[in-house]
Amino acid sequence: MSFVQIFTYSCYDKLISRQFIQGIDTNQDNQAAEQAADEESSILDELYIKANASESKNIKSFHPQFGPYLAGLIEGDGHIYVPSGLYGNNGKRRYCFIRMCFSDADRTFAHYLKSKLGGFIVDYNTYVTLNIYAFRDLVVMVNLINGNMRTPKIEALSRLIIFLNTHYPLLQVNYLKELDSSPINSNSWLAGISDADGNFNINITTDSKRQLGGAVKISINFRLELKTLYPNLTDLHNSSYYGVMCAIANYFGVKLYYRERFLFGKLRCFYTVMAHNFHSHKVVADYFYKFPLFSSKYINYTRWLAVYHMQLKNEHLTL
Repeated sequence: MSFVQIFTYSCYDKLISRQFIQGIDTNQDNQAAEQAADEESSILDELYIKANASESKNIKSFHPQFGPYLAGLIEGDGHIYVPSGLYGNNGKRRYCFIRMCFSDADRTFAHYLKSKLGGFIVDYNTYVTLNIYAFRDLVVMVNLINGNMRTPKIEALSRLIIFLNTHYPLLQVNYLKELDSSPINSNSWLAGISDADGNFNINITTDSKRQLGGAVKISINFRLELKTLYPNLTDLHNSSYYGVMCAIANYFGVKLYYRERFLFGKLRCFYTVMAHNFHSHKVVADYFYKFPLFSSKYINYTRWLAVYHMQLKNEHLTL
């Protein structure tokens, strides 16, 4: 068994069991994870020495569209944690990680990604997280998403790459590539961020203005909503999601909407793209046919698509 495997099965199995016993919540998650890494610092140091090129997976073994998809997924529901320094105030070594959050309906999908990417899963009853800590897995993740990101969250990836190259130069981490400015429909990035933050909606209402006592009216839309600003940047131009959301809206041929709402006692601001007409519906259907979804939202999409095909044939008017 390799040092990577020893690390994965000894250090983080202990973390999982400890988290279940303590029943920690989301706010405590980062602290508990760092504490577990501190407790296993000797294993991690030994792991780093052994984590050379021969230990790393070759990203060429993955499908070429996996990187863009994974970048979109992380930019939607992912978190890249990079400590401010190599050592904490207690003098113990600190480590970075990547975490992705999945709804209860996507447990199977989370376990599938774990089988491909490594890491460990923490179960919070109503949702699960996939956590990537081991150096071997982090290097693969970084090299997969590097060059495929489209949002201001690239700032976190930049800090992660600098941290790894500064403190662990033996790891084969590529230097930061620029934001992906290719057309939205050129790769699977939109599928990834849609699996994270997209919604396929079917609205059924009764049209009281029609004869025969009213008729059933069916409408569909696809909506993608992201916050307006990335919080870790002071440069408003580089921290805004306006550019990427405009690109998505232009691809669908619809307007970009802005809205505000209160969440958890704070005012939150969002950009929203909504595909709500026949032209944009066709664009949505064509894109996800080429670049499919992989979470439980695929089921929602197939139902949405069935209604779309009914509308093309005017069959929705016979309900």
